[in-house]
Amino acid sequence: MRNLYRLLAPGSNAPYTLEWPSNVDSLHILACDELGQFLCLGELMTQPKILIVDDDEHIQSLISGILDKQSYQSKSAGCGESCLKMVEQFEPDLILLDVAMKGMTGIETCELLRKDPHMHAVPIVIVSAYTEIEDQLLGFRAGADAYVTKPINPDEVVSTISSQLSLYDERRRISTKAISSTKAYQAALTATLESKKIQDTLYWVLSSESLIEIGQLIADDLKMFGLKACVQLRTNWDVHNFGCRGDSFEARLMKQAHGQQHKVVHVNNRTMVNYPHLSILALNMPINNEKLCQRYIDHLSFIGNCMSTKIDTLLLEQVTELGLRESSALDTMNTGRHDIEKIAKTYQSVVQGESELLERCRLEMHDKLQFLNLESHHENAIMKIFDDCMDDVNEQNKNHFSLNQHFFHLLETFVNRPASE
Repeated sequence: MRNLYRLLAPGSNAPYTLEWPSNVDSLHILACDELGQFLCLGELMTQPKILIVDDDEHIQSLISGILDKQSYQSKSAGCGESCLKMVEQFEPDLILLDVAMKGMTGIETCELLRKDPHMHAVPIVIVSAYTEIEDQLLGFRAGADAYVTKPINPDEVVSTISSQLSLYDERRRISTKAISSTKAYQAALTATLESKKIQDTLYWVLSSESLIEIGQLIADDLKMFGLKACVQLRTNWDVHNFGCRGDSFEARLMKQAHGQQHKVVHVNNRTMVNYPHLSILALNMPINNEKLCQRYIDHLSFIGNCMSTKIDTLLLEQVTELGLRESSALDTMNTGRHDIEKIAKTYQSVVQGESELLERCRLEMHDKLQFLNLESHHENAIMKIFDDCMDDVNEQNKNHFSLNQHFFHLLETFVNRPASE
């Protein structure tokens, strides 16, 4: 075990020692404040590893001594070929590279290191007796990050190493954030595309005046999510099944669940959402993917809420046409009216939240790309992907206006409908 830091316990003067195993390269430190809240103190690393590449043993010893005083870990290689072999096992955080060496030159070594996917971002500092500007430009063109001239100036070497390691750590931190932002963007994009599919389904269902058509649309459109689904519509006169036979186990299960207290029922990889006149049974829920499964449950519930309100409306219209409308129907319609208002507001909030999340991801990626040392055409290609996706989302939001019109058409129908005689 290595003693890494001695810290003061919150609210006291008593220090405690933090230890970690010698084979661990880094760890994240958490401390607890006076209120019992955990605070992240950052990632504490072992001392950086530096590889010295020079065919002069005196120079090796001189630089090694300078590094030892700064508590850096270091190893030495006498030629370019040895350097290329040692980086695989030593995995240095920085390389000090001489130019004029026997065999492979430092410039050739630097070019080969930059082609190694594991070393292309590791800082390389040229340490050479060549002081002309042309020589320094040659080193930078080969991929070097800094250039230090001989004879060795210890202060200059230490300062250069410190600044290059800081830049290297910052690039790695930004790269990690960029990857995290990309994953968040991909998740938001997936949710947006699924919302678009739901929007299309609701558009057609809310435009329909046929119970049979509605049931078939729900069963068919859930296939877009890879879900095999059965739908059962129940009226006072009949029961309609879609995606399964009327005498099947699935149909009997949905009919038995009608009127039960639980709105959402799970049986292994089957999930059923129940409403007074509607049941939707998904037969192949992705139970091994908890996030995806929960998202599909939310989709089923959202679709079920909308469809249930629509079906209630159609059934009430049928009752009115048959002269069987009762005084309690007005209360039911008012309940449905409030449900539709809440659904419309919820859906609008979801769409707005997705758009804002995508925009934040885009802005963060744009800010961080400049630190990744990408070619300009690579940056432009990445940003074009973001811009194209944002255009798609904006187009979907325009279509959302049409869906809202159908919602509020239903609201006007409720409000303007004459009371029961």
